[in-house]
Parts: sequence; structure tokens; C-alpha cells
Amino acid sequence: MANRFHGALTLSVAFFVLAGCGGSQPRIGAPGAMPRAHVLQRVASSTDLIYATNGCGGTCVVSYPQGELVQTLDIGQNGACADSAGDVYIAGSGTELYEFAHAGSTPTKTFSISSGAINGCSVDAHTGNVAVTGGAANSTVAIFPGTGGSPTTYPVPLNTQYAGFDSDGNLFVDGYDYHFQFALYELPRGGSQFAQITINPNIEMGPGQVQWDGSLVTVLGIGPQPGKVKLLRLNISGSTATVAGVTKFSGVWRALQSWIQGKTILLPYGRHGSEFHNEIGIWKYPKGGKVVQTIKHFGLPRDFQAVTFSPGSKP
Repeated sequence: MANRFHGALTLSVAFFVLAGCGGSQPRIGAPGAMPRAHVLQRVASSTDLIYATNGCGGTCVVSYPQGELVQTLDIGQNGACADSAGDVYIAGSGTELYEFAHAGSTPTKTFSISSGAINGCSVDAHTGNVAVTGGAANSTVAIFPGTGGSPTTYPVPLNTQYAGFDSDGNLFVDGYDYHFQFALYELPRGGSQFAQITINPNIEMGPGQVQWDGSLVTVLGIGPQPGKVKLLRLNISGSTATVAGVTKFSGVWRALQSWIQGKTILLPYGRHGSEFHNEIGIWKYPKGGKVVQTIKHFGLPRDFQAVTFSPGSKP
């Protein structure tokens, strides 16, 4: 496989999020009723929106740059992702991943796995296919046609956590291997099985969000020890990934599913000694370092799970 060097994303955003309540780990549950939305104010199709799961009784939808809560969804306990068209994919507490149009109040599609809870998702820009990690065994990845229907399931020797497509349609998945060590695998575009990617130099960390940043595959390390949250930027050639850079986050003790949007990275995190990911931080990307802006929780301690961004339509 050739080295991946591509043009950077041009969209750069800041971030405003209102907090809610919820648990700290993905939960297993039975399929639920169709999600409902509480629309607080109408927004124009051109309005950029932030989605934060495990807040506002499910998911907070916040306008950008106004920072106003415009809608809440009563689902969104686990992972989330978005595509370039502004469609947002939100996992509930059970086996469903729901697709919403930009600012939509009811799902346009529902993707269901056989059992367990969904950890993460990613959308292939080439095909619209949707990859889902998680499930009862956590040792498979389901890829759904973007138009809906049954998924193709691929085994991978991991407790799968997160997935991300690159700009060529290759899918990268991280998780814990059978020795409870971080591992990264790739399903090449058009391929039939996952192959392990060796990272050089080897870095111990807990598996976090996998995402294409416009030029490199990135993997967020969320541990395994508090205080060691960092994001690796990887050049990948064949079965080897070389660390091209590391983004570090000052003051972060623990973290969950991040989202890179242009020259900004959004991160649910907790400070030293915190039991919860109870703040949403904004950092310059890939610089990292000191947080630019922090949105704190309201009321009792909260535990954010994921953040993602839905760009509005532009003239």
C-alpha cells in the first residue's frame, strides 16, 4: 500500500456544548423505541451543529457559533460520527445506530447489529458505507451499505473499540488484543480480511477514536494510565505505521471519543482525580498543548461519551 499523503481539510471550527447525564462505559441493552427529539428552536440549514452524546438526557444539539442548545435527542449513550454531507450517526444504549439528517428530529435510517452495544462508527466517503464496532463479542466489525440493509461482518482478533476510514476507503480499527494490549488493524478497500498494522515506535496506550484528519490516520490514546492521553498521527505503508507526530493535551487526566474538525480537535475529558469525562475541551490541531476553551458540566457530575460535528450547507 502506498504512503498516504493528501490535502488537509479546510473547515475549521470552534466548539460549544451543553452537558447532560449518563454512565461512563458503553452499555448493553435491548432494542428500544424510535428516538424522539425535543426541538427548542428552528435552525437554518446553513447552521453548523455540534452533537454531544450522553448529555441532555441523550444527545445535546448545539448551534455553532452561537452556542445555543437548539435540540435534544433522547438517545445517544455511546459512540457517534458524521459524514461530509452533515448526516450524523448516533448509537443508542443497545444494538441500533441511528442516522439523522442535519438538524433532523427523526432518524432517516436505522442500522442494527445482532447483539450488544455499539462503541463507534465511521462513514466511507467513497461508498457511503457505514462501519460499526462493538457488539456482544466485540470481535467483529459490521459494514452496512449506506442505503441500508444487512451488513457484511468481518472477524478481527480484537475487542474492537473505534473505526475510521481514510480518504482511499481503507478501514482502520483499534482495540485490545488477547493480551489486553493496544492493537491496530486494517481492512483494505475491497479486501476480505483485516491485517494487523505495527506501529513504529511501539507506544502503550488505551484504544480511542480512529479518524482521518485530511492527510493522516490518527489514533487517540486514552491511557492506559491516567495522564497519558495523546493522539498519534500515522504514516502507513503496507503493514507498518510510522508515528509522524504526537498531539498532547495539557491538564487531561482521562478522555473518551474525540472529533477532529479541520484545525480543531474536540475532546470529552476529565482533569486530575476526576471520575468522569465531565468537560468538553477545544484544542488547536495538531498543536495540542493548553486547552483553548473548556465547556464544563452543569449540575451533577456528567460523563460525556462522544462529540461530533455536522456542517451546515454553504452557498
